[in-house]
Amino acid sequence: KFRTIDAEFTALMRKVALQPYVLSAVAIPEVAPTLERLHGLLTMIQKTLGEYLESQRAAFPRFYFIGDEDLLEMIGQNRDPLQVFKHLKKMFHGLSGLTHAESGSGMHLTGMSCREGETVPFEASIDLARVPHVHEWLTSVENEMRVTLSCLMGRALAALEAFPKGKDGAPPQEE
Repeated sequence: KFRTIDAEFTALMRKVALQPYVLSAVAIPEVAPTLERLHGLLTMIQKTLGEYLESQRAAFPRFYFIGDEDLLEMIGQNRDPLQVFKHLKKMFHGLSGLTHAESGSGMHLTGMSCREGETVPFEASIDLARVPHVHEWLTSVENEMRVTLSCLMGRALAALEAFPKGKDGAPPQEE
C-alpha cells in the first residue's frame, strides 16, 4: 500500500517540479484532491502501524522502553539477533550484551554480560531457531535471566550455610 502511495506522490511531485511558479503548480488538475487523498491514506497506514507496534509492546512490555523507530528496526532485523543486541541496554538496565555461540542449527544465547565486563552464563542456553520472533526470544532471555539468578542465589545461600560458624552463629573472626 505504501509503495503505491509513494509512487503516486513521486509522480505528482515530478509534474509539480516541471512548473517554475507556485501558481502554475497549483493549477495542475487534481493536485489538491490527490494530496488530500494521499494524506488520508498515509494517516490510515500510520494508525495501522501504531496499532501493530502496540501489539508488539503488549507481547513484550519491555518494548515500551524503546521508541517506534528502534522497535521497527528490531522487528525488521528479526533474523539478525546481533543487530537487536544494540538495543538491549534500553530494555534491560545493567545489561550490556548477551553471549552467544553458533552451531549447526543456528545461534544459541549462552549468557549475559554487563558493561563492567562480568559475564554470567545461563543455566540453559536459548536456541533462537526454536523462538523465531524477537519478542519471543527476548521473553526467553528474560525468563532465563530469572532462572539463572535464582539458581545462583540458591547456590550462594547453600555455600553460606556450609561456611564454618563461630559460637554466636557468625563467621569466625581472624585475628
